[in-house]
Amino acid sequence: MPPIAVTLMVIFGFIGCALVLRVLAADEATREPVRTPQQGFRAPRAMMDE
Repeated sequence: MPPIAVTLMVIFGFIGCALVLRVLAADEATREPVRTPQQGFRAPRAMMDE
């Protein structure tokens, strides 16, 4: 394979990976954040068997 073909394959591969990562990052930014319940200073008490 000629050296110019290898060089072009590396360049286009790098650009392709960058575009895929950009699309994935944009998709991640449009998602709603998952809300987790906030735990206050008081932890829930454990049930004790007596």
